[in-house]
Amino acid sequence: QIVNAGVEGQSTFGHIHNFKYWFSRIENFKPNYIIFYIGVNDTRSLKDSFLQDGMIESANKLDSFLDNIKSRSFLADQLRKIKHKYYNKNENKRIVYDYDHSMKKYKKKYFYLNYEEKLEIYDLDFVKKKNEAIIKKYLKNVDILNNLSKSMGAEPIFINQVMQQDDFAEVLFSINRALISHCNIKNYKCIDLAKELRATDDFWWDGVHTTPKGSEA
Repeated sequence: QIVNAGVEGQSTFGHIHNFKYWFSRIENFKPNYIIFYIGVNDTRSLKDSFLQDGMIESANKLDSFLDNIKSRSFLADQLRKIKHKYYNKNENKRIVYDYDHSMKKYKKKYFYLNYEEKLEIYDLDFVKKKNEAIIKKYLKNVDILNNLSKSMGAEPIFINQVMQQDDFAEVLFSINRALISHCNIKNYKCIDLAKELRATDDFWWDGVHTTPKGSEA
C-alpha cells in the first residue's frame, strides 16, 4: 500500500513538521519506507526564514481561518471532489487543469541543462563554497528526517529534484550534489534523479512544475 503524503510547495522543513503535527496523530502509523522527494522548494525555504516552520507556527489569522474552512467544511470537501471528477473528463489532461489559466498567460521561457552540461558550465568549487551555508542547513534537515523516520521504524529514501535554469538553479545543483555525497558518507538510501534524468524543455511549463510529459518521465 502506497500513501501519497505530498503537500504542494513543501520543503524539508515541512516534512519535519509532518512528523510533529500530522504523523503523530495517525493511529498505528508504521510505514516500512518513507520517500522524500526534495530539493526544489528548499532552494527558497533555506533562504527565507518565514517559510522554515512550514507556515504552521507563523500562520496569520486569515491563513488559519481559510485552512480550517478547507479542512473541516463539508461543502468545501464536496466541491473539491466535484472539481476533480467533472472539471476535465479527459484522463490524460486532468493533471494540468489547475494550471490551464497560467499556461495560457505564462510568457517567460526557460531551458534545461542535463547533469553533464551543468558540470561543464559551473565552477564546482566556487558553487559549493558560495552555497556552503545553505548546504549545511539542508543536510542538517536530511539528518533530522532520517532520524525521525528511523524512530518510527521506517527506512527513509531520499530523491533529489531538478528544474529548468532560473535564479535558483545553481543552488539546487549544489544541494543535489551535496545530498548524494552525504548519502554515501552516512549510508542513506538515495536516488540521484538529477544525474540520471534526461529531459527536454517541454518537461516543464513554468521552469519548475512539470507538464504531463515531464510527470510521466
